[in-house]
Amino acid sequence: MPDIADEKRKIRTLVNSKKKEKTDTELDFSSEKILSFLESMDAFKESHNIFIYRNLPDEVRTSSFIEKWKDKKNIYLPFIKGDDIIFRKYTTDVPMATNSYGISEPVCNDFLQYDNVTLIVVPGMAFDASCNRLGRGKGYYDRLLPKLKCPKVGICFEFQFFATIPAEPHDIKMDYVVTEKGMRARIQKNYP
Repeated sequence: MPDIADEKRKIRTLVNSKKKEKTDTELDFSSEKILSFLESMDAFKESHNIFIYRNLPDEVRTSSFIEKWKDKKNIYLPFIKGDDIIFRKYTTDVPMATNSYGISEPVCNDFLQYDNVTLIVVPGMAFDASCNRLGRGKGYYDRLLPKLKCPKVGICFEFQFFATIPAEPHDIKMDYVVTEKGMRARIQKNYP
């Protein structure tokens, strides 16, 4: 029986090679389509306190989207604190600092009122038709997601979407997975 860690490594390697085949223009265009689908979702329209990531160069590009919505919704961005990821409110007035991954993070108070989060938009290396997510392997989101009782939307490029990927008991499923082709997977859940 194949080793799950080995299977995950192979998928990460495959996705990384596919990312290198894409131009910035292609990734920008696909990102716009993905985020347009996200905006059209009821889960997004009805949300006021949104956790969303600021992208690495090879992820769905969220920067323009964040700027577009920061004055209309409460936008919270990740901050790496030790082995954990926490979120902080982003506004025009909040100073930003670059972390060790080259990502800008808000320099302000931590937001720990997880019950008030109404949506989280999650990056990943791969997602599948059962809403499983494969991250980069650091476990930041694996530790954060169990604390949230809101809809979880995984966004990725179509080449990161698989029929199935290996999942372990600690891996948290998304409620939705969105690519440039639209909603690719969904789990029906009721939230408080």
